[in-house]
Formats: sequence, structure tokens, C-alpha cells
Amino acid sequence: MLMKRISICSNVLLGLVFLFPAAAHCQHGAILTGMFKGIKNNGMVSVCSSKGVQDSVVIKDGAFRFDFPPQEQWELYFITLHGSPMPFAFPVFLDEKSRLHLVVSKTPDGYGYAFSGDKNAEEQEDFWKGYVGVSTAYQQLEKEIAASDTTDTQKTAQLKAALRRKEQQINNYPGNWVLNHKQVPFSAAAIFMFIHHNISLGRDTVAERYFDALLPEALENNYIAASLKSDFKWFSDKYATSPLGGKARAFSIKDTTGNAITLDGINAPYLLIDFWASWCGPCRADIPRVAGIYDKYKGRGLDVLSISMDENPEKWKEAVKEHKMAWLQGSDLKGGRDGIGFDYQVTGIPYYLLLDAKRNIVWRSTWEAYMDDLESKLQQIFGN
Repeated sequence: MLMKRISICSNVLLGLVFLFPAAAHCQHGAILTGMFKGIKNNGMVSVCSSKGVQDSVVIKDGAFRFDFPPQEQWELYFITLHGSPMPFAFPVFLDEKSRLHLVVSKTPDGYGYAFSGDKNAEEQEDFWKGYVGVSTAYQQLEKEIAASDTTDTQKTAQLKAALRRKEQQINNYPGNWVLNHKQVPFSAAAIFMFIHHNISLGRDTVAERYFDALLPEALENNYIAASLKSDFKWFSDKYATSPLGGKARAFSIKDTTGNAITLDGINAPYLLIDFWASWCGPCRADIPRVAGIYDKYKGRGLDVLSISMDENPEKWKEAVKEHKMAWLQGSDLKGGRDGIGFDYQVTGIPYYLLLDAKRNIVWRSTWEAYMDDLESKLQQIFGN
């Protein structure tokens, strides 16, 4: 299970994307302007958001501007400069009301950043100014150690001890900033970027502790906060929108012919929901076992619904036909960032839920528990 799961939500560079033309100016979306000092004209700057928005513009007179479609939720946008001799990629945090100006300048060690604009811009400026400050102090001490007289063992030991303290300051800085800014939406982004580790490494109690400290105003309409909860829910139902023992969320999706499928419209006493996608190798490898479960229990009170996280309808339908998936097939074709995938916190697939007659969740796959565990659960319910 651990090696098989494919992330579809937390990696903004590898996930599927929605494309929006650079020339489309929206009245109510976020506006991001910026300037690259020392960068030649006609360079290209691109942006990719945590929800898959992707765009690019040409730098003119050292400046650029992005006008984003309306997005109610706070999101991370990664700015990338192309054609520069030094790699550049930098995150900014925006909602649809954001007005942020970013100035990027070259420094001896890379790039410097300065934010201006609204309150959100000021908060990000405060975070990065402090982070760059502690990082620069560390780098300067590294240079001092490299240039020092190594025969002076006492001084070398003192410098190395000081370097360890500086390193600890860097490690502690994001968490300390979060605890001092519990009401700020950007604090969720700071946890996501600097504290939270990949869920394949197990439960992240450190990130959970900082997340739990955030106030409601920091979490409201915050896509990054929702993404963190989706990761945390693998190990604790405390963060699940549909926890074990709780009611499954109502939904309406379409089958491969365009007919509606609703949770209330499925009458079987038990329902197995299988979140998958045509592009997911582990999901397709599981299809024979899902088919076996369907064949074994379909006459005994179990129905199966496979919900695709595809966005391409043709690829979805081709996969269903190729694998002869004879049970219920549905999708809203919104991927994992919106719609039913987002509502059910589907951060990795394959992902399974077992519902009883009252549509309570009586079993769900976790990072450790998988198909063998599901089959044992079904044997408990239906017998051999």
C-alpha cells in the first residue's frame, strides 16, 4: 500500500492542470504584479497553482502581471522564471481579493524578494524577511568557518556550535512564525511548505500540532488548509470530513452515458466506493480484485461504485471498456482538486470506502490497511 499510492493533490508540479489563457483578464480574481530587477526583456515567467491553474506571460520592461480567474479559496501559486542563468521558483499565496506586488532582485547568493500590496502581502513580506534573515546569518557563518584557521581547534569548535544554533533557528523559524500568526491564512501555507512531511513517512504529529493551533479565520476558504487536513485524515479521523462511523457525503455524478448517479439512488444494503483514475497504474492493477469482490457479493447485498478522478472523459471511458468494469461507473471529471474528490478528501488513489444501509462509513482504506483488510471486512459481514 505504501509504495503503491499515487498523490493527486499535494504535488502542484506533477498534478493535472486546468489551463487559462494569459490574456484573459478577470474583474474579480487576484492580481499579481511583479518586477525582475536585472532581467532582460522578453523573458518568460509562468505560474502554477496548487489547484492546477497554469499561465505564462512575457516580461516587459522588467515587469509582469497576472490576472487570475475568480477563486474563492486561498491558494499557493508557484512563480517560475524561464531562461535565467540561475533557477528561480517562488511561492506566493493568494485569494480572489489579493493584490500583491513582488519584486525579485539578484543577490550574490541567489535572489532577494520583496512583497507589497494588501495585508496578505505584508504578512508574506514579514515571513520571508525573517526567514531570509536567519538563513543569511547561517550562510555567513558557514563562510567564516570555511575561511577560519582550522588549527585553532577551540575557535573552530565555537564556530561550529554557533552554526548548529543558527541551523536550529532556521528549523524553528516557520513554526514560531505560525504560532505568532495563528489568525493568518498564510500560516497554513507555511506549515505546508516548511513543516509537513510526505504522508508516506507516516503520521505527521508535528505538523498536526501547529495546524491545530490555527484559528478559524486562518482556515476559512483555505485550500491549503483543506489539503493538510486531507493528508492528516489518513492517520486520524479528527481531520476527516467523512470520518469512520460518520455519514457519507451526498453527491451527484454522471455515469459514462451521462445519466446521474446519486448516493441516495443506490439501494444496495452495502456500497463499496472505489476512487480511481485511468492514469493510475496501481488503480488499474487492483481492478481484477475489485471485479472479484463485485462478482462474489453482488447477489448478497453489496454494490460497487467506481468513481474516476479523471478529467478526460474519453480516457476514462476507454479504461472502463478495456477492463470490462461491469459495475457502476461515475465521475464529475473534476479530478481531485474540486467536486467529489475534494469533498471526500481524496489525496491519494486507489482509495476505498464501505458504506452500510444507512450510508454510514463502516470501513475505509488507510495508508496501511488495503485490499486484504477490505476482503476480511466483507467476510465478517457476509460470511465466506
